[in-house]
Amino acid sequence: MNQYLIVSGMLFLGFFAFLVVAYTFALIYQYYNNSHGGTFKINSKIYEFYLGFKTLSRAPRELWIIYILKFLGTYEYFSFSISFMIFGDYGYDYYDDDVAEVRLMYAMFGTTISLVGLFSGFVIDNLGVQKSLLLGHVLLVIGRVALTLGRSKIWLVISLFFILPFGEALNIPAMMTGIRRYTNSTNRTTAFGLFYQVTSVAVLVSVLVRYFILYRREANVYSYRARVFMFTGAVASLIGLVIVAIFVREVEASEDGTIAEFKPKTGSPRQIAKEIIAESRFWRFLLLIFFLMVLHLSYSNGCLFTWMIHKFGWGEENTYDSIHAINPFLIIVLVPIIAFYSKSIHPLRSITVGAWISALSVFFLIWQTIPSAFLFMIFLSIGEAILTPRLYEYTALIAPKGREGTYFSLSSTPFFMYSLVDQYFGGFLLQEYCPEAPCDKGWMIWLIIGIISVIGPISILIFYSWIKGNRAVLETEKIRLLKKIELQ
Repeated sequence: MNQYLIVSGMLFLGFFAFLVVAYTFALIYQYYNNSHGGTFKINSKIYEFYLGFKTLSRAPRELWIIYILKFLGTYEYFSFSISFMIFGDYGYDYYDDDVAEVRLMYAMFGTTISLVGLFSGFVIDNLGVQKSLLLGHVLLVIGRVALTLGRSKIWLVISLFFILPFGEALNIPAMMTGIRRYTNSTNRTTAFGLFYQVTSVAVLVSVLVRYFILYRREANVYSYRARVFMFTGAVASLIGLVIVAIFVREVEASEDGTIAEFKPKTGSPRQIAKEIIAESRFWRFLLLIFFLMVLHLSYSNGCLFTWMIHKFGWGEENTYDSIHAINPFLIIVLVPIIAFYSKSIHPLRSITVGAWISALSVFFLIWQTIPSAFLFMIFLSIGEAILTPRLYEYTALIAPKGREGTYFSLSSTPFFMYSLVDQYFGGFLLQEYCPEAPCDKGWMIWLIIGIISVIGPISILIFYSWIKGNRAVLETEKIRLLKKIELQ
């Protein structure tokens, strides 16, 4: 196995061991504190860090099920993405040698999810979290199996544009809506941070599984192995369906930790649209999402991969895997730390800082070296670790009760929209400045992407006061509340 992947795995295990030690230390501290009548004091950030996770133990079981579903959902999405692009790169099965058409189909798939997502929030608000997850997983299982086993263009079109987009557009917003309802102000920051950590763990696992299954590139086996990899994603969707059907309830948690049944706030799409459009917070949120869509141009993984092959040759494809593995590893390590230290900071401020770091990271690639590519991914990951979990929390903060699905659907739009930009616009830049080796003008790709990317954080900074508004106020006393909670 690639040595960088081994190192990443060892570092991940080391960090997991650190969490175990920290948890054990906190338990020992609690024991001595209780033994001395609460007078045993220590200025321990580790203890406060532990408290943030301890409060999650009072959450309903559905919160932990959401984390399992997120892991399975992220794995199946990335297993599909990687496998499908192999069909594009090698021109197998669906379109023979028409690689460009396959890539365009993949780009349009992400756009379709975004378009469906604009309306899926209405469904989530009406059905509730449990039924939305159930429906979403049924569609994903059907779509993944059809895509894996089908060998004709019609199966591809049906799966990509009539089944999978509806499943994806329901699943992710429903999960985030669930976290909003299963938590309260004392643990929501930690809960969303852990949610995003699970995403990164799943990405790292998908990279490792990809290496084991797709380690051979012979034409007669590579397409078959890609189908096997894609099928593991279909199995993950099926496992998620079974879990939702058996274990998920429609409940919510109150501020005092009480768990009660939640009744969805039903309404027609027209009624819901009229309700949210009338509120200024919706337009402020919509403007923020638009600026983040511009920023997401910096997440050009497909462009990065092709650029590295053209610039450095096929011998560096494993280096790309190593660079890509940096992202989930750093997210796993940084998110809980950043979440703890940013509890008292307004989410919008964290979003702005993360956006700046992510956008500026692109300029490292102008130097067109392997070290600069590593630096790009490191700083991009730092920005992402700051931005994304706080975007989830910010969405939960401003969304009206019963309308979280609509807001979370909008917040997921940048993630899927960037696939169109990555494949179409990124492909255009590659054709213009790096069509083949030696790629001397490749630096122009990253200069253009970097300039466009910084428009996002610049715009957020200009409209910061208006986007923040009067209602988007974060409780600044969360840490004090955490300290007051009795640990039983």
